[in-house]
Amino acid sequence: MADEKAVLLPLVLSLVLCEPVCWGLEHAIFNAALVETFQAAYPTAQLHFYGEAKHLDFVRAALSEATSPRIIWHPITIPPRHLYSFFKRLPQEWKLWKQMLQTTTKLQAPVLTACSGTAESIFVLKVLLSLSLYKDQGTLIFLHSVLGNLTRKRRNPLARIISLARVLSTANRRNLHYVVLSDSIKIEAERLLPPIRNYLEALPFPYQFYRHETKTINAAPPLRFAFMGVGSQEKGFAWFVQLARDIHAQYPQRAEFYLIGELHMNLTAEESQHIITHSAGGMLPREKFDDLATTMHYSLMLHDPEFYRLIASASVLDALLHGLPIIARRSTAMESYFQVMGNIGYLVDDYTQLHNQVVAIIENPPVEEYRKQSANMLKMRQQFSPLSVALHLKAIVDSWVQHHAR
Repeated sequence: MADEKAVLLPLVLSLVLCEPVCWGLEHAIFNAALVETFQAAYPTAQLHFYGEAKHLDFVRAALSEATSPRIIWHPITIPPRHLYSFFKRLPQEWKLWKQMLQTTTKLQAPVLTACSGTAESIFVLKVLLSLSLYKDQGTLIFLHSVLGNLTRKRRNPLARIISLARVLSTANRRNLHYVVLSDSIKIEAERLLPPIRNYLEALPFPYQFYRHETKTINAAPPLRFAFMGVGSQEKGFAWFVQLARDIHAQYPQRAEFYLIGELHMNLTAEESQHIITHSAGGMLPREKFDDLATTMHYSLMLHDPEFYRLIASASVLDALLHGLPIIARRSTAMESYFQVMGNIGYLVDDYTQLHNQVVAIIENPPVEEYRKQSANMLKMRQQFSPLSVALHLKAIVDSWVQHHAR
């Protein structure tokens, strides 16, 4: 019976992706990798990508010349990026998702993919998908940093009713699934919200790897330690600042500390004097980011383990791109990377271990181990390439299509 219905699909499979949250450069690298993943999974499909106009430009620019022409780009109006009021955002989300479902139905696309999600978009989609017109329309929602709100304590009774945890747990439907970017996040989300267990999928974080040089290290100072991405309290930037100050006092001229990204913390003049930054405001252009990362020796990932139980960090993938060994604060997510990829750097449990590890590297640069760590990262990173992730994505989408074609 499933095969009889499958032949009713159009001869050219259409796939619809919509970025409803991000503006400009934000998440453009991820969305470009996601597009490549869909194309690897369904090489003959016609992709339609909807989003804010400048965001589309950045996604398009991140794609190869062979990939971009196979996509139809659709600039649309999305809610303001920093509109956080549930009830003010709700009407705009309703308009957006009603338009997207109408479009998806017209294209006979079996699955509509939301590249990001908010509590409001999930709420609206659940209501719309309950209508008879869309009751069989498959929908995937990728959950990124929004999951950081899952454990927030809310005192206001109304706020609890419209919280992300309540929205995710209530009125789940077989034609709406959520996607998170690691098995460890899936396990934690299911522990916190058992009702979503049958509606939650895990996918490796897709990433475009376009650099292939094995890194080397030598004894000539200075060694360069990088904090890549957003310098914030949640990402452990305070440790990085303290480390730069302490190492400078012990080993002046032998180590340098770089923030390759945006600063989201207020630092005193004394705190910031040992941090080299290149982004006075706004996001760092990708070309500049890569040029700086190429000159680094280690990437430090000091994320708060509690905050990042539910959020995937692209910083690990940025390090993998450049074959840059990492020094990471121990967490479930980081341990999973080391378990899968082997020796790619060092894990530390506290600031003292972090300090001691950096001191050991400065005093005796591990030339041969470093080369092996970098080579190992380049070898093992392919599991996150769009071509590899496509196998997982196809299993998710195919199983959904077959289930709803019955």
